[in-house]
Amino acid sequence: MTIEEINHEISLLEPAEVNSRNVQVLSSLYVIRNNLSMPFAPGVYKLPDMAGSDFQKAISGMPIQDFIDILNELIDTIQVMYPKLYNSVMQRLM
Repeated sequence: MTIEEINHEISLLEPAEVNSRNVQVLSSLYVIRNNLSMPFAPGVYKLPDMAGSDFQKAISGMPIQDFIDILNELIDTIQVMYPKLYNSVMQRLM
């Protein structure tokens, strides 16, 4: 079983009904994934496909780590240029 197959199975079970079988299978899959020589494959974790605003279209299907890196740069810039906005956003996130 590959990391992609494990992540696919996890993605199917996470939104499924919470019952003892699903929880047992999910926990086993998490343990297997986390104990593989490669803890996780960054390219596997992607944002969902989205439509709507230009922002949503731009990030649709983007790897989550790439999105976080870009967002972190933006937040650093906002902190310097617009400290009140930065503080307001950070308060909402905490």
